[in-house]
Amino acid sequence: MDLLLRGNKYLTISTKFRFSGFGKFNYFLLLVSVPATMSSGIVTGSISIVLPAVGCHFEATNFEKGLLQVSTYIGMIVTAFFWGFASDSFGRKKLLMYGFLLDGLVGIGASLSPSLGVMIFFKILGGALNSGPFSIFMAYLSEIFLKEYRDFAVLSSGIFSAFGNIVQPVLGYLLMSYAPFQPWELFDNYTIAPWRLFLFICAMPSLLSGIGSIFMLESPKFLLEKGRRDEALGVFKTMYSVNTGMPASSFPVHTLHDVRSASLIVSSNLEPSMSFFQRVRKGMRQSLNLFRPPFVGRLSIFMIIQFGAMAAMNSFRLWLPQLFTLAENARLANSSSSEAGFCEAISASNNVPATQQCRSWS
Repeated sequence: MDLLLRGNKYLTISTKFRFSGFGKFNYFLLLVSVPATMSSGIVTGSISIVLPAVGCHFEATNFEKGLLQVSTYIGMIVTAFFWGFASDSFGRKKLLMYGFLLDGLVGIGASLSPSLGVMIFFKILGGALNSGPFSIFMAYLSEIFLKEYRDFAVLSSGIFSAFGNIVQPVLGYLLMSYAPFQPWELFDNYTIAPWRLFLFICAMPSLLSGIGSIFMLESPKFLLEKGRRDEALGVFKTMYSVNTGMPASSFPVHTLHDVRSASLIVSSNLEPSMSFFQRVRKGMRQSLNLFRPPFVGRLSIFMIIQFGAMAAMNSFRLWLPQLFTLAENARLANSSSSEAGFCEAISASNNVPATQQCRSWS
């Protein structure tokens, strides 16, 4: 572990942020965490809100609707391990900046998709680009905030995420029910509809997070682990200056002492000369250790718990708007009595002509 050197005394790394203070920079991170933590739930839930309208617009089958729903998660699963070791190889700030910005642009692309296939492609990319920055941002908060404020920062992020899950369906309801404009045909077979505006707005949290990440600092912990002591010291000085209003030159620590293990120093020195694919292979080898004893048992328990929690939450959350639409279709068909159960209402919706089902979305 790296230590700070002040005069003739070595200071543990846990004290580094105490000299940098707590102030404007930390409040700025909390401000950025609002859209950053909201983005994950919004990216995964955006399609569920507009699925009935999108299905009618592209005349999608139930299988195609299901494929569209899971496309975001496909991207997340495929790239999950990549983001894990990428953050330790390339740093936090770059991945946060490029990941969030590209995710926002991909979200805009999904809102403008001319076909269902193109939208599925953009949603897969969106899932791949959002899963990493969201996790990296949570780790970044833990590294930047002092121990006594760390719990507050992480819990606040959870509140912001839950707030996003509340705002999104409310926004979807208002736009889909009280759209400020009627669908209009821009050119042949391409219609501008309220669901496109909704998906466009859902891309904004990622874009705002990317813009905010431009003004963030690299994690000093990452810099110290890579032996980049001068850069880490510069980060401490910048944080100190922003938080206290004092000039960076008055920062009380002037030298950083490297006490990493010899093997870690050798590994860090070799890394700059490695190509991108060599770093990827190295990261994959490190990740494979999770599937070997003694980690594989604990990993299995964690994955089972995570799978159960995600399945229980998302199975209901992602399909509820579509289920409500099917129940409404059954009511329009007048083929089920008011005493009929939900399953009977869903079955009765199959008797409604497609033109009548999509009338409210046209």
